[in-house]
Amino acid sequence: MQSTVREFWRTIKKGGKAAIQLYAKSEEELFEYAKSFKAQGFQVKVIQDNYEYARKRKTYVILEKP
Repeated sequence: MQSTVREFWRTIKKGGKAAIQLYAKSEEELFEYAKSFKAQGFQVKVIQDNYEYARKRKTYVILEKP
């Protein structure tokens, strides 16, 4: 996971944004990803569509490099 986070940091320009759709197995795993990106220096937002329905749920992590 850390190599992925570092690669995103390297490739996104200052002030740039990225959106990632994650298929996390649990909310704990999702927030571990979010914490890793935040520790690298990104501003992180987590968005979930169709939260009530597990089969239709889509989870996105929005990253912004300050």
